[in-house]
Order: sequence, then structure tokens, then C-alpha cells
Amino acid sequence: MSLLPGVWGCPPFYKSPNVWGIQGVRLLFPPFKGDSREIILIPANKTPAGTSYISNRRRKNMKKYWITIMMTVLAIAAISGIACTASADTSGPSTVNVSESGKQITLSPGDSLIVTLDSNATTGFSWSVAGISDEDVVDEVSNEYQGSDSGMIGAGGQEVWTFETLDEGTSTIEMQYSRSWETGVEPAATFNVTVIVK
Repeated sequence: MSLLPGVWGCPPFYKSPNVWGIQGVRLLFPPFKGDSREIILIPANKTPAGTSYISNRRRKNMKKYWITIMMTVLAIAAISGIACTASADTSGPSTVNVSESGKQITLSPGDSLIVTLDSNATTGFSWSVAGISDEDVVDEVSNEYQGSDSGMIGAGGQEVWTFETLDEGTSTIEMQYSRSWETGVEPAATFNVTVIVK
């Protein structure tokens, strides 16, 4: 084969041996990431059934390139699916505490709302539900007192109240911290949260 000069900035090329009995031109491009660019050009009207011809080495490199792209796409899709599943698995009851009094929270029917409030049973004070504006939307499920883990006498704990949403609508939960035997006395603390169910 004889080397022919590049034309208009194109790389040098060689006369190729006959392909299908037709004289073609082989272009040799500089290697790129280990991929030696080699294309044999044959006039389309001279090839069988008007097809073009690409060298076997170039064809293998193109195959590796597309396999890499497909594997990358599949990996991204798998990671996205795992992330979505993890997000769905970690969803749970909504929780609010006394510092979020006056907050509005949006839930769906059947969701749980947990209200955690500081309390100290040794003082005689406890939390109670003063009112639920619409019990067809939200209803109380349970409540429990959780003492301190410190083991100290007189140490405070928390009261955990669980509510469940029943139907679409808006309902406000009002709570108060007081002694049950005291009447006509303002509560020591209050808490309220508005639940929007839709």
C-alpha cells in the first residue's frame, strides 16, 4: 500500500486492498483512548446491495462503546429504583412536639400523627385533649407516659399521643397541661395542631 497525503486537514490514508473486488480507501485516524480509528470507505454504488463497509476492528470498538452506554443506563435506573423503594419504606407516622404548637400539617386518610409532649407525672400535671374540632376527620387512638431513663427521683418524661386521620377535611387538636383536680385554673401549658387531610 502506498501512503497518500492528507487532504484539507484530513489524516493520511492508504490505498486499501480490494474489498469485494473493489478498490477502496482506508482512513487511519490517531488512536483515541486505545481505539485505533480505522474506516475503509467504498463507494456506495460499488458495494453489494449499496451497503457501506466498516473494518472489523472498528465494528468491535463500536460494540464495546454501546455496551458501556447500556450498562451505565441500566445502573442509573437500578439506583433510582432502589432510592425510590428506600424512600417509600422509610415513610412513617408524622411527629410533632410542643415547640411546633400552632403548626399546620397535611396528611392523607389513614395516616397516623404522633404528638410528643414533655411531662412530669410526679408534679401531678398531665396532658389531656381539650378538644378536637372535627372528630370525623381526626380521632385519638392512644396515649402513654414515658418516664425518664435517668433514674432520678422527680425527673420528667414525655407523653406520647397517637391520632389517626379518618376522612378528608380540616380538624384542630387542642391539648392542655394541668392538674385534673384543679378547677377554674388556667392550664400550665397548651398545645394545638391543625391537621389538613386530603
